[in-house]
Amino acid sequence: MPRVHGRLLAADVAELAGVSGTTIGQWARRGYIRSSQSEGEPRVYSVEDVGEAAIVADLLARGIRHADVRRTVGDTYPF
Repeated sequence: MPRVHGRLLAADVAELAGVSGTTIGQWARRGYIRSSQSEGEPRVYSVEDVGEAAIVADLLARGIRHADVRRTVGDTYPF
C-alpha cells in the first residue's frame, strides 16, 4: 500500500472536499472513498483520501451516477 500523509477526521475532509461530514462517512461506508488511516470509528483519513473525496464530489456534481462512481473506484482498490 502506498505511503499516506496526515490524519484528518470526516469534518476536515468534508470541508476540503466541499461536502458534509455525514456524506464523507457515508461514502467511506459505501466504498466511494477509503479511510486509509483507520477503518474503525472514528474513521481517520489521509491527505490522499481528501483528493479521492474531491474527485468523487466532482463526478457526482457532474451528474455521474453513483453506481458508475462506485464501479470506477472499485477498480482502483478492492474493498
